[in-house]
Amino acid sequence: MPQTPYFVCDAQALARNLEVVDRIRTEAGCKVLFATKCFAMDPILRRIYAHTDGVVTSGAYEARHARELLGEDSYVVSYSAGFTEADFDDFAACSTHVVFNSWSQVARYRGRLTGHRAGVRVNPGLAAGSVPGHHGSLSDYARPHSRLGIHPDELSVEAVLEHAIDGLLFHANSRNADFERLESMLNRFEALYAEVLALPQIRWLSLGGGISFTEPGYPVEALCRLLRQLAERLQVEILLEPGHAVISRPFSLVAQVVDVLEREPRVVVLDTSAEAHLPDVLLYPHEVRRIPGGIAQKGTDPKRYAEAGGHEHILTGLTCLAGDVFGTYRFQRPLQVGDRVTFLDAGDYSMVKNSFFNGIRKPDVYLEHADGSLERVRAYGYEDYLTHVS
Repeated sequence: MPQTPYFVCDAQALARNLEVVDRIRTEAGCKVLFATKCFAMDPILRRIYAHTDGVVTSGAYEARHARELLGEDSYVVSYSAGFTEADFDDFAACSTHVVFNSWSQVARYRGRLTGHRAGVRVNPGLAAGSVPGHHGSLSDYARPHSRLGIHPDELSVEAVLEHAIDGLLFHANSRNADFERLESMLNRFEALYAEVLALPQIRWLSLGGGISFTEPGYPVEALCRLLRQLAERLQVEILLEPGHAVISRPFSLVAQVVDVLEREPRVVVLDTSAEAHLPDVLLYPHEVRRIPGGIAQKGTDPKRYAEAGGHEHILTGLTCLAGDVFGTYRFQRPLQVGDRVTFLDAGDYSMVKNSFFNGIRKPDVYLEHADGSLERVRAYGYEDYLTHVS
């Protein structure tokens, strides 16, 4: 059994998600690009790339890495909230599409693109996700004073024509599993930007990521129909940029109990860290990872939590950060030193954000095959720590 903590990817669960990706590509006739910002580990990334039309990148290193792994025919769509002089030419060299965040960025860099598709990100003030309407959330694209994208009063037909823009990025979803809400948002988006979308030079439309089409029961057939009809109506190529939908559920983080403080409730110290290994638990207070046999206090209906019974535990990390806390859970029996705890849905925005904070062990990564065997695909050691801190 591997030494904890470690990440493990269920190869069968990943394959099931990629089957949905293949279905959408075929039935909707759209391009599906993986968002490497949420996961970028080579051995498993290559499995994903075999089922996508390319990637979407947000950093120059991501763009370079994508181009090195992909064939020349694959899409590399690059977007940044602010391209820099130091990085823009690297983006351009690796990308097929470049998406600008503002007209000032367009004015500065559009002339340096040759043979690329050039787009702008628009922000119509719409957002859908796990915390709808909760302004202040880090995932709220419609938050007040948002810097992400060109606002409706800043977008004009004249500007699009002047700068030879041929595509739009509309990224407003975050873990949105509500198909009807997605459909409503797209209808509002289409009405708001009708004049620009009617321009014959607009050839592609990216809907960004955040559409949870691999969730159990999601109406994939209806999604394919919606995307196909949208493409036909607007005469554009539709792009999707999933990340969480592909990678989250297949991954888990396995940790071990190293200490139990007998208080009320019991405080459990694990050999992992929210700060170093699952930082989104701290960044997004609404999100607590699922645990087999554990009922989460946050993000769970209070009545269901109260009826769960069992034994209450506060799960914490082993770093010196006072707030290194995963959350409060109930278990069917009291946890003891040596017990293993598994955080489910731990794939996206985990490994790409992992750190050696406090010099603690960074989790190795395993692939679990259909027969239950584990294959280690990435190991971390002291030399990696030295590289990180030097």
